[in-house]
Amino acid sequence: MLRIMRENSSVKVSEISKRIGVGTTTITKRIRRLREQGMIERAGSKKDGRWMVNG
Repeated sequence: MLRIMRENSSVKVSEISKRIGVGTTTITKRIRRLREQGMIERAGSKKDGRWMVNG
């Protein structure tokens, strides 16, 4: 997931879901966990934002 976000910082949850092969709810939960751990941040809006991977 982090690799996908690094490759395309504006990737959507649905695209990550398709590429990894798990549901969007699972991706959303994983993203929440990664944000809580400080591994990723979201810059901008939900629609036009981008992911920033830390580390």
